[in-house]
Amino acid sequence: MNGFPIDTVVLVDSSGIDADPVCLPKVSLPKGAVLLTHMPKVPMATYQIDGQKVSVAYRPEPFDPKQLSTFVAAARTWPGAAEAVEGATGYFVIGSDLSPEGHEQTESTSMAVSRMAAAVASSYNGKALFWKPSGALVDPKEFVSNLDDPNLSPSLVSTWVHMSWFRGDPLPGSTAERPPLAVSTTGLARFVGREIELLPTDLPAAQIAELVIFVSRYLIRSGPVLASGHTLGFDERRAVKVDLLDEGLRPGIPVISLTYRQNEITVSD
Repeated sequence: MNGFPIDTVVLVDSSGIDADPVCLPKVSLPKGAVLLTHMPKVPMATYQIDGQKVSVAYRPEPFDPKQLSTFVAAARTWPGAAEAVEGATGYFVIGSDLSPEGHEQTESTSMAVSRMAAAVASSYNGKALFWKPSGALVDPKEFVSNLDDPNLSPSLVSTWVHMSWFRGDPLPGSTAERPPLAVSTTGLARFVGREIELLPTDLPAAQIAELVIFVSRYLIRSGPVLASGHTLGFDERRAVKVDLLDEGLRPGIPVISLTYRQNEITVSD
């Protein structure tokens, strides 16, 4: 039940929940979802959503507290994360046993899993949603409200592709009062075989997040199209330089190294 290649966990209050996931109200299931199989002894049910098989399993027990505490600490953009998970006494696992190949199939599978996760969270007043491939812990209400954006909302992209933040040494010639910030991602490699590492920059954190989400969304939709020496421009003033490296901060993980340049954004191998 915990071995899906792409899966998410929805934490809930288990009181009053029937352990059989087929009890999900039909009205709250994703539009077009069809029940394929039902295994009440597990308990687990498998549905077809947008051509993808997605399974839902339920456990009436708290999620692993050690694993959860790690991701609560990393949920920088959700101040209420710790409080939200305190009352969670059960959880649903929603996932696909398909090992997707290529960015298009990975996006389709991720979206199908996301739609079912949103239905579960809405049906059972989910307290937190944990996207295991990226390690992102997010507010289910925000996740649900931003799911239908056809352009992939920043909220959804930052769930599929989680950002870890680091402080760097002062940049040469910088007059900034705070240390520069750097970012590395987790989850993008499932789509394009590489993670992003943004080298330290004096940009405000909000602009850094916007930049990383912009590049992540572009790669999720377009695939591994970047090469060394490429430049990605957001507007006339903002651009990034990119290098494709065999590994970055984490050994053995290929990365797209991004360097911010005022009036110039570039990407390289």
